[in-house]
Amino acid sequence: IYTLGVSPGTVIRNNLIHDVTANHYGGWGIYHDEGSTHLLVENNVVYHTKFAPFNIHFSKEVTVRNNIFALGKLEQLSRGRVEPHKSVYFENNIVYWREGELFSKNWKDEPYTFHISPKKKNDTATLTSTFDCDWNLYYNPTQKVEEVAFNKGSWAEWRKRGKDVHSQYADPFFANPDQGDFTLKPDSPAFALGFQPIDVSEVGPRIKTGPQKE
Repeated sequence: IYTLGVSPGTVIRNNLIHDVTANHYGGWGIYHDEGSTHLLVENNVVYHTKFAPFNIHFSKEVTVRNNIFALGKLEQLSRGRVEPHKSVYFENNIVYWREGELFSKNWKDEPYTFHISPKKKNDTATLTSTFDCDWNLYYNPTQKVEEVAFNKGSWAEWRKRGKDVHSQYADPFFANPDQGDFTLKPDSPAFALGFQPIDVSEVGPRIKTGPQKE
């Protein structure tokens, strides 16, 4: 799913996206490009992509919540650049992977100053955070959290920046992720973080049941 430009009111919800590949470029799951602004992305399941299941090039104030992003080959979450605003609010998501980077490209923060009111003597304010992320669940069954790079830093350094302060690194207890079944078992730690189950049973092509019309 590709988005472009200022799109208030746009909702991307309850999609099942998987097995997306590419040669040298492409192969993402959900891709926010060129000023994608004021979108809501929720309750999607994205897995088995060559590049990131979730990718940002340019975006502003996009809310991404209650999604499952899993098993990207080269990367999981990608952001192309730092911009002088909040690019994304990333909350209550599950990210599950076995290879590739977790946070790839540029997830740094740089201070930016903006004007508030010309009537005030000091009409500027400075903010330092260009994205928010919290209440997420991360897990790579092949790595301990101490071995995972959070945009080239450690989990402790990442949280010191105010990122994922309430998030956890723990097995989400999927039913069978190797077969594309991301149903959560009752004891999943995702529920304690506020994650809501995603029903994809009626997404996409399926066999029609019941009486058929002539």
